[in-house]
Amino acid sequence: MKFAAIACVITLGTLLVAAEYQGQDIDGQMFDASVYSYAAGNWYSLSVSFDGSTATVYFPRGGHLDLELDDETIEDPGSISAYDSERGNWWEIDLKGLD
Repeated sequence: MKFAAIACVITLGTLLVAAEYQGQDIDGQMFDASVYSYAAGNWYSLSVSFDGSTATVYFPRGGHLDLELDDETIEDPGSISAYDSERGNWWEIDLKGLD
């Protein structure tokens, strides 16, 4: 019985970590976005999907980056701050079609 209770708490904790906008879960959806790299000083037209506290940006010619969101709750879809811990670079995501 204890194992079932622990498994339930772990499952509920996992479910509560979805990226959301205006109370709606947006995990797994693909969005068009303009994404700014502070390291490069450039804007890029990319696709973005979310999974909890991770934003994955997809490049048109292949490849992707996993970025860590500052917060899973997105207040402004035009200004989402995310960090690439592998390269030490901050990114700004401007989602299209979410507002």
